[in-house]
Amino acid sequence: MRTKNEHKTAILVFALSSKEELKCKKINKAKVLFQALSDHALKTVQKTGMPYFHITEKEQRGNCFGERFANAIQFVYDRGFDQVITIGNDSPQLKAAQILKSASELSPGKAVLGPSNDGGFYLMGLHKTDFNSASFRNLPWQSSQLWNQFNADLESFNVEIVELRKFLDIDSENDLKIILKFTKGLTNHIFKVIISILLPNSIPVRIVASIMGLFQLYIHQNRGSPIFLSMSSF
Repeated sequence: MRTKNEHKTAILVFALSSKEELKCKKINKAKVLFQALSDHALKTVQKTGMPYFHITEKEQRGNCFGERFANAIQFVYDRGFDQVITIGNDSPQLKAAQILKSASELSPGKAVLGPSNDGGFYLMGLHKTDFNSASFRNLPWQSSQLWNQFNADLESFNVEIVELRKFLDIDSENDLKIILKFTKGLTNHIFKVIISILLPNSIPVRIVASIMGLFQLYIHQNRGSPIFLSMSSF
């Protein structure tokens, strides 16, 4: 699948390394989890065939999150691209097809946003003429007010917003329990990593394998429908 904007749009993967994620998100086996999520995000981006930049804490410049994010976006524009699609590494439901569709929607005066459950966004697509660096830096980053404020800012700049479906950002072990209720979008590897985190270490391997098999059966039969199995005992 190719898009009309492919030649002038780049993807920015703006995310911390799994080592740094350990300091921010207190999740059991977080290093394994976020390594899997980072690998998945990069593979998803590579499937689009679009040019991309992966900017971790090693390349980020600025004194606060908003400044570092704004500088990373400007860095991509400065490489000659007219449009940037930014994603993180903590929304494993995101597919390459959705990124390509976002690219096809972008144009001056038209942005694409994918809302996340925590009041932020997992994807943002923006033309360089609609990027206001000062306003962007001053958004209420990492708060539940981010989505509302950013929408208000874009509307004040007369930018039309194309809204994608809402996805879950993984910030806690409770998010892992929630995302397992929806099978669509999870790879087998990420699924197994999440199960290994949620299940107590004392459960024998044969039982873990049996539970994994049961979940995989539901995945095959339901193809993205919710799994109504209790996670309360994990």
